Amino acid sequence: KMPPFHIEDEFFFSNIVREFFNHRRKKIRYTIKTLFGKIDQDVPFQDRRIEELTPREIVELSNLLYNRYSKSS
Repeated sequence: KMPPFHIEDEFFFSNIVREFFNHRRKKIRYTIKTLFGKIDQDVPFQDRRIEELTPREIVELSNLLYNRYSKSS
């Protein structure tokens, strides 16, 4: 069965979602800064908590982080 959303990298997605939920009481900005050492101002949802996002928004955020930060490492 095809997933309902396109995930750029499933390994990255599963790891980033695990990290977000490990810090679920923190805002998303905190986890991104902890993992990547920086966060660009235009990253969406950074002032929200992971539990406030829809599955589609989580995939969108994961894909953006993968393309922006992971590929350049």
